[in-house]
Amino acid sequence: MKYFGCEGSGEITASKSICSGPGFLTSLMVYTDGTNDAVATLYDNANGAIGDILCIIIVAGTSDYGGRNWPEGAFRKFKDGVYAVLSGTGVSAIVETIKV
Repeated sequence: MKYFGCEGSGEITASKSICSGPGFLTSLMVYTDGTNDAVATLYDNANGAIGDILCIIIVAGTSDYGGRNWPEGAFRKFKDGVYAVLSGTGVSAIVETIKV
């Protein structure tokens, strides 16, 4: 299957809606402030932190960054959009999706 139109969220520093409608989650990178732990939770919902959890990434503060890239064939499918919840002091993230 060919995919077109990969979209990146740009750097986000607070919980927010990433996109609406169906698609695939392809990547989530989470960044710390170098001291404090960071957590990013992605939900299959464009409007808030409810519904199925697509993934949870926890990064130790001293690790600076961490995350996951899903290869083609293993993309995380979502139905209703993606909502990102970030927690931790100094946390930021970048989410990449493909809309279908």
